[in-house]
Amino acid sequence: YDVFEKRGVKSIDELARVDKDTVFRDIIKPNIAQGVVFAEGVRRMTGLPVVAPAVFEAKKQRWGQNDYMFLWLNFIQERAAEMHMMGGWEYSNGGCEEFVRAMEMQFGFVDILNTCTADEEARVRNIKVVDAQGCEISFNDGFSRIYDAVVDLDSRGFRSSILCESVGKLMSISGFFIDSFTSRQEHEYHLKYLVDFWDVGKKF
Repeated sequence: YDVFEKRGVKSIDELARVDKDTVFRDIIKPNIAQGVVFAEGVRRMTGLPVVAPAVFEAKKQRWGQNDYMFLWLNFIQERAAEMHMMGGWEYSNGGCEEFVRAMEMQFGFVDILNTCTADEEARVRNIKVVDAQGCEISFNDGFSRIYDAVVDLDSRGFRSSILCESVGKLMSISGFFIDSFTSRQEHEYHLKYLVDFWDVGKKF
């Protein structure tokens, strides 16, 4: 968004029309470099195998954002035990979607295969999300960060539908535990109304 402001545009598409090379040069390439440095720091700190999504760049293979997220969200659900979030993750579409998936895992809103072992199920339910300093990001903290990011972007003339949807999904998880009449099977049914309510509420 800082690049958008400097170039006087509101979206990636507008930025690409101004300069077709600027998206990779000013956004993707710096993100890859930062991701590599951050991942190496996490590896040294934890001693665990690390996967850095930023280093996987497949624009030449015509991958879009939805393709990336299908891969990473499934990887998180099926393999990840911890998620380490870079500073400013709450402004990232992918970062917000990843946080939401981790919360869905923690609170039991993802399907677990019948063939999963007890250890595998425990990994899903106990996935840990931490910030760049290694401090755990709770459900409420993550919600507040994304909410504040949406409000900030709105004040600067930007609107991110993914961030708004992430807020709505987190609201739906919270609402499930508040409403004793809501079953897990009704989760998706209620979700669409919570997202619509968020739009109608003009908060963003």
